[in-house]
Amino acid sequence: MAAALDSGHAKQIRIIKRLLGESRDNYIVLFNVLFSILEMVTVQKYGKSRTATWNYNPSLNEIKRINEQIKTDRHKQFGRLLELNELDVLSGLYKFFDFNSYNLETMPYSRHTVEHGKFDPNNYTFTEFMQLVILTRNIAVSLQDN
Repeated sequence: MAAALDSGHAKQIRIIKRLLGESRDNYIVLFNVLFSILEMVTVQKYGKSRTATWNYNPSLNEIKRINEQIKTDRHKQFGRLLELNELDVLSGLYKFFDFNSYNLETMPYSRHTVEHGKFDPNNYTFTEFMQLVILTRNIAVSLQDN
């Protein structure tokens, strides 16, 4: 993934790899960094640099674009279906939750709740961490391919 990013974010990815090599349990302190990188590549792929990411949902216009491409280009259908799945996962991660409606123990997992320290780190899972890694990597590589 580092090869698909700018030098600063690539350096963060190399440090993440080193920390995970030292102990897999280090993943618990890496969510915020990965969400930051995910946000950067997501805005590059689906949004504009001035997009307010706290209110960011790329799916509506992109779903229309992808559905049109599916209708007109049969050769790219599988890739467009993967892109729709990517958008579905991103929409879930970007879901906004009202902090006043939950406490730390019941707060749902999302970029918003993690970045603002409202999600209990004891509830992080390695599976969620790896989903962030794979999603971030796929978006970053797709940007490199374009």
